[in-house]
Amino acid sequence: RDALAAIIADPARGERVRAAAAQTMGAFAGLPELFAKLGPLTADPSPLIRGAFLWALQLAAHPTRMSPDERKRCEEAMSRGLADPDIAVRRRAAYVVGNLGLGALAPQLIAMAKQETERPELRVAAFVGLTELGQPAVFTDLLALLRREEQPDAVAAALRQEVEEAYR
Repeated sequence: RDALAAIIADPARGERVRAAAAQTMGAFAGLPELFAKLGPLTADPSPLIRGAFLWALQLAAHPTRMSPDERKRCEEAMSRGLADPDIAVRRRAAYVVGNLGLGALAPQLIAMAKQETERPELRVAAFVGLTELGQPAVFTDLLALLRREEQPDAVAAALRQEVEEAYR
């Protein structure tokens, strides 16, 4: 893992190589090591690298085994990801929030779906993240969003959430 960390830290390696190394490290490192060695990537100038960190976090984290501190650090990283200036990073963060069960970030996913009028792929990511969370508290917001949604993919993602809520 130290060799991967060295590759990730070396800008001369190029974005794609560094991103691949970061994603790979996520499969082998625990959260404490990942945050220690890759945490600075959240501020990297490259959106590819910032997104790779979120991917690595998704691979390293185990939602049912996270300590409160690890959960908090994941929530902070994903919150930054949801607010990232790059669309691909925001989209990745929305999916990871759902995958990791970071329910505290449901309001940010709702806000993303409400505010994003130009990019249906971000609304789809927000709906999928919310589907993964399956929180009854967001049911009313999802219904309102569904009523105004015109993109078929986004409607399908929102409907999946509505159906799952109906059967809980």
